[in-house]
Amino acid sequence: MEQYKKDIKKMMRNRDPLKKIISQLKKDVELEIKPWGTSKRYCLNRKCTVNVINLQKGRKIEQTGSGYDRLWIVLDDNVTVEVNGKLINPKKNHEILIHKEATYKAFAFNKDGRVIEIIFGKTESKDKKNSENIHIESISRVI
Repeated sequence: MEQYKKDIKKMMRNRDPLKKIISQLKKDVELEIKPWGTSKRYCLNRKCTVNVINLQKGRKIEQTGSGYDRLWIVLDDNVTVEVNGKLINPKKNHEILIHKEATYKAFAFNKDGRVIEIIFGKTESKDKKNSENIHIESISRVI
């Protein structure tokens, strides 16, 4: 009976797959106001990989179930993002959490677009297969 109670508690804690990462981000994200402007920190002493994705005009990036939770920070207004079939037209600096099992796409229609990607967890060169599985193609219209 005791093990059953532990299993139920564990299931309740894990019912939202992004709950843990959101909780950690709340601890890590900090906006500092400096004399020269502001600084926003997203990770503090965590294993992660940071990429800048440069999408060419008329192209899209697409991936399913990468195995890593990630945070995208959209740098340009012209990027459209789709996560699990939900279209998002983010403004500059919009933050999007993507669960490791999600299907996600990013499109750049009228001009090139950029997204900062923070991948949480340790990634290694053997994880290269994930980037090879990313499907990039030309697009001509909004889906």
